[in-house]
Amino acid sequence: MSQYLHESLLRDIAKLKDKTITLAGCGALGSWTAEYLARAGADNFRLIDKDRVEAHNLGAQFHYKHKLGATKVNSLGQHLYKFHGSRVEVHPVELNTRNAESLLLGSDVVLCTFDNHKSRQILQDVCLEGQFPCVFGGMNGDHWYGHVEWAENYDNPPDPAHYAIDPCAYPLAISLVTVTSAYLYEAAVRYFIFDEKKGARIPLLEPLK
Repeated sequence: MSQYLHESLLRDIAKLKDKTITLAGCGALGSWTAEYLARAGADNFRLIDKDRVEAHNLGAQFHYKHKLGATKVNSLGQHLYKFHGSRVEVHPVELNTRNAESLLLGSDVVLCTFDNHKSRQILQDVCLEGQFPCVFGGMNGDHWYGHVEWAENYDNPPDPAHYAIDPCAYPLAISLVTVTSAYLYEAAVRYFIFDEKKGARIPLLEPLK
């Protein structure tokens, strides 16, 4: 019995096979979205992220304790290969204006989950100019909502003021992360199967304190 039985009963997930899915950002949203896509049958990933796995990442990101200190692309890439047999290309680098186009070449879709304004803007500009299909996923931990939007309609928000302290201290909850990742996954799947580009705003009740 196929491990993709449940998804295949719902829709034609064969259209995900052999598509090159580029994940720009392998932290909270990026890592969970990659896991969802692999479980649905996507088998060809390109991962871009310069960061390494740290202890405070483990609560909200799909990385394991034994991978502390590893680059996020290698941590996630090894998981996707080991558990799903995915083909994975890793780039532990910072995306910039000089390398962005070469990193994206051959992408069937780009999923951006970068947590800073500058990187998102570079990616949006390059994707629009190079006609790379690109969908952005993000979260607002102050007002408890997630959002998913395609590059054509994406309004890149400024970095929050408390990023001046530490980007990883931005308040998030695993419920907001996983729900937003599910919407981002769904946006990519619907693009491949139905050729549609739909965004979403995902409200979440503020967690009990």
